[in-house]
Amino acid sequence: MKKQKLTPPDVDALYELECVSQPIPWSKENIALELGRNPSFSFSWVGVDETGQWATYVLARQVMDELWILQVGTAPDFRRQGLAQELLSWVMAQAEAVVEIQKVILEVREHNTPAIELYGALGFVQEGMRPKYYPPVHPGAPRENAILMGRALRP
Repeated sequence: MKKQKLTPPDVDALYELECVSQPIPWSKENIALELGRNPSFSFSWVGVDETGQWATYVLARQVMDELWILQVGTAPDFRRQGLAQELLSWVMAQAEAVVEIQKVILEVREHNTPAIELYGALGFVQEGMRPKYYPPVHPGAPRENAILMGRALRP
């Protein structure tokens, strides 16, 4: 899988992938804001298959001594092939090269078992919870808790 840095001209294509990857996708405006931030602190990448199709993506940024994983998604046709794990591992390796970054953090929906398993396989551990953080996926459903997970980059 080829890795390609995400930049502001990628907003429309990333928004399309976001819409098929997430139960409640980010708005095009929020994606544009994230991709428009200082590129020196951006760790946002897309994984592209051999035909040029966007398969998986990671939106992440450095905040002080942490790497914040903001969004991870995979197109339905590419799920359960290890591509998100490959890309996220690669992004964390890039972050590890930045001396200031000591830790990677993220939030995940409490019932998103595939994502929780992915993060656990990459060494993330639960560090807390945000009650009723996420809006409901379906009308009438309750809000969902966010599990806070973290992983040290260095001992």
